Amino acid sequence: MSSGMPSENFKTTNVTDTEEKVKFNIDKIEIKELPLEKMENIETMSKRQRKKLIKQKQWEEQRILRKQKRKEKRLKRKMERQSQLESNGEGSVRKHMRRDIVPSALRLIIDCSFDNLMELKRLSETLG
Repeated sequence: MSSGMPSENFKTTNVTDTEEKVKFNIDKIEIKELPLEKMENIETMSKRQRKKLIKQKQWEEQRILRKQKRKEKRLKRKMERQSQLESNGEGSVRKHMRRDIVPSALRLIIDCSFDNLMELKRLSETLG
């Protein structure tokens, strides 16, 4: 009977205390904090569904924090750009220099008519 496989009576339990606590906490979700439609089905939910529900709840709770971090990041970038502009003293780097108008004899004409693409009925309507 030594096929290299452990016998059926032999069980190994390598679960640490933290894993047990996590599993225990997932099993005991506080029902009063859940939405009404999900409160009714909490007993029938699988463990995976409860985990998803917890993650969704945490995501919603941290929404304001994420929004605030984005605003702070945006402000920080804005302040860095302003400090760069002040240190350069040239104003905006993005703007292009305007060129002086130079008189020229060259003229460019673009024909934007679509007469050849229009139906005769529509063409006669536009002409009169």
